[in-house]
Amino acid sequence: MKVAVALSGGVDSFTAALLLKGEGHQVVGLFMYVVDQGEMTSSPPYLRAKEAADLLGVPLYALDLRRPFEGLIVEPFLREYMRGRTPNPCILCNEQVKFGLLMEEGLRLGAQFFATGHYVRKEERGGRFVLLRGRDRARDQSYFLWRLTQRHLSRALFPLGGLTKAEVRGLAAEAGYTASRES
Repeated sequence: MKVAVALSGGVDSFTAALLLKGEGHQVVGLFMYVVDQGEMTSSPPYLRAKEAADLLGVPLYALDLRRPFEGLIVEPFLREYMRGRTPNPCILCNEQVKFGLLMEEGLRLGAQFFATGHYVRKEERGGRFVLLRGRDRARDQSYFLWRLTQRHLSRALFPLGGLTKAEVRGLAAEAGYTASRES
């Protein structure tokens, strides 16, 4: 099965891809460039993602999402903040950018599923998918994904949901990967 993995270059996304590849899936990495740091392919975030993809032996597709990110995430955040509210841009980014634009690109590339390094679990109950907290309660990220729809969840894989951060770091280290920043 072909799986597109959101690959940031951090230890979490690297390990998610590593686990899926170890299960025999055809993995492709997707990198999203959302903050201007000069030329995309020479930016530190891209170089970390490229290092991860190279070590995994998977192709990496880079998407320049600066404009959509600005319009979908940054501008609404600023508007709400100026109104005295405290919005959480990560929730919108996960729904609209990661599981929106990035996931759609993965499906366009022929992937059947889209995976991330989020610490959450997913189960099917009564014909519907539900998000569950990850095993590592200190790293649980289910709150950030509450806006995902059944369509999103039906295509989503969360390989790290049953692991702790320490286990993830250990798996990455065994594979020879040490990220310069954590994801």
